[in-house]
Amino acid sequence: MLITLGLIAPTPGTPLDILQNRPDLRGKGTLANSLYYQVHKDNTGDVYIGKAGLNRAAETNIITVLRPPTANFLTDNWMEVTNQPNPYLLDEIFIDVDVPGDSVRVTAQIY
Repeated sequence: MLITLGLIAPTPGTPLDILQNRPDLRGKGTLANSLYYQVHKDNTGDVYIGKAGLNRAAETNIITVLRPPTANFLTDNWMEVTNQPNPYLLDEIFIDVDVPGDSVRVTAQIY
């Protein structure tokens, strides 16, 4: 089942968890097999995906960095583990940005 987690738009330096738009899932131990991220077409800075304690300035707890889109490429990332069922605890994934107003769309696949 695909669960849309919506557009996440943190204030730079203040990471938001990916359940901002889904309070019904917060604190329930919801696990996902894979996560899909796509930057917004108007982003101008980097988007950081990480674990609790994500700190882009100190470069700690960062899982991946998504670059701004270009005229020919919209940056995205598909995180999937094939040898372990549902390894991602949604409560523990956070997003931060370099530029105010930048955002990322997140979708989770749950089995």
